[in-house]
Amino acid sequence: RRVLRPGGVLVGSVPNAFNVQNRLRFLRGLPPERDRTHLHMFRPQDLEELLRTFERVRLTFVGGRYVRLSARLFAQDIVFSALRP
Repeated sequence: RRVLRPGGVLVGSVPNAFNVQNRLRFLRGLPPERDRTHLHMFRPQDLEELLRTFERVRLTFVGGRYVRLSARLFAQDIVFSALRP
């Protein structure tokens, strides 16, 4: 936010760490996230909270074979965009 000029758009993506596959891994006693380079696990609500000072926050759930059934449950990633006021 500090380096983005007013009216600028922030675009990014984070892994959807709370999808069904990761929850099942956790139940089996495995780490929920396979990629050790991911430092934080985000729920959609967490991402919305982080972007609360921006306008027009948009979350899109992408990736995964069953994403059309339930995007929040089956998407591998959350792509976001937000506008700096």
